[in-house]
Amino acid sequence: MDQVTLKADLDALTTAQNVSMEEINPVTGLTTRERLLVQRSWQELLKLGRSTVGIEIFDRYFTMFPQYIQAFKKFRDIPVEKLKSHPRLKAHGTTVLK
Repeated sequence: MDQVTLKADLDALTTAQNVSMEEINPVTGLTTRERLLVQRSWQELLKLGRSTVGIEIFDRYFTMFPQYIQAFKKFRDIPVEKLKSHPRLKAHGTTVLK
């Protein structure tokens, strides 16, 4: 999605809902614009498939912080370099993104 399309979509949403783009949600601390951008980003990412995105998120996380694999019982016995192709990671990544 290009920036022009995204801006038009955001403008249409806020006009239809009569919402200020800069209104800050007191719970999240995000403006309406930021919240909508996050939602749209996830919509685009999930077009790749939940398992694909879930695998990528956890693979990058464990590559950057291999020590945290120990917090996940089901991954402890799997070497980091083999984790990305392991069915347990695919199942976990898919579940997390449901």
